[in-house]
Amino acid sequence: MVLPARDNGHVETDARCGTYIVNAGQSGFFRVRYDQANLARLTSGLRTLDTTDQMGLLLDYYTFGRSGDAPFTDYLELVNALGADADPIVALDTATSLLAISGYAAGRPSETAVQNYARGKLRPFFARLGWEPRAGEASNDALARAQLIGALGALGDAEITAEARRRVLAAQSDPTALAGSVRTAALGVFAFNADAADYEILLARAGAAGDFVEQRRMWLLLASTKDATLARRTLDLALDETIPRQLRPQVIANVADAHPRLTWEFVLANRAAIEALLDPLQRMEYLAGIASASSDPAIAAELETLARDFPEGARPSIASAGASIRLRAQTIAERMPAVEAWIAARNAPAPRRRR
Repeated sequence: MVLPARDNGHVETDARCGTYIVNAGQSGFFRVRYDQANLARLTSGLRTLDTTDQMGLLLDYYTFGRSGDAPFTDYLELVNALGADADPIVALDTATSLLAISGYAAGRPSETAVQNYARGKLRPFFARLGWEPRAGEASNDALARAQLIGALGALGDAEITAEARRRVLAAQSDPTALAGSVRTAALGVFAFNADAADYEILLARAGAAGDFVEQRRMWLLLASTKDATLARRTLDLALDETIPRQLRPQVIANVADAHPRLTWEFVLANRAAIEALLDPLQRMEYLAGIASASSDPAIAAELETLARDFPEGARPSIASAGASIRLRAQTIAERMPAVEAWIAARNAPAPRRRR
């Protein structure tokens, strides 16, 4: 059943009506939050809906989960209802959202459990697509494949990580070992999970790159490693002539994505040298950009203390960064306990029957 919205944004339904969907086809620019009974019916019948309406529900309830307008677990119930044959765009979006939720769990006791859950939901999508492009496949299949490789690699999937590494290394002597459509994703997984030996390979490739585009690609890959020791090495390289001057600020900022506190402290300790790489406008916004990668309110407070000496033009970026950090911290504090409990309940062993 398709129902129009009233002028006040609410839809009135007859209690006797069955399952209904508002904004069928997702042609309207609004989100829809359903009563729990209808949401349960939509969730159980999710696979029967058009792809557009599946996406509408997933996007709406992910947004409601972040904002607190609905429990994040409503979104996870929708994800659980997806089949392995879901449209590639649905799979792609789900990978993006589950990776973000996993990011909220970073550093929490639940981190491994949340990653395990996300991998378990994304693996069937990838199993259907595989590593190799198929003749005549839709472009969305290629996009989803690359996104799933990147997400699973970031979530610590051992098979994806090992295969990405094998293909990246093999492609050094045989370019056909790594299809162009997954090259960026595989390199990203390789760099994110790099050990010291892998880091040296990337470092050599960055130094040997013959054009600026490839140099930039390789240095940003080096800046993405999850290993804190290697991340610190990249930051130190940004203070000498190893990295092209125009790339150094961006390399430092990229390290902040995985290591916000490490990068923040590095930038403060080397502020004069780093600001010498920036033009006047960049100097006003750079610290705010580094800080905004964090979810630690302490960094927001430190940024705002520093900002007392900043010119008036820097205030908007400082305020925006502080608000972003605190919102992320609030989302984690208020939303993640329910997510963690929901995942834990589904991972709990079944009770043993009495004999």
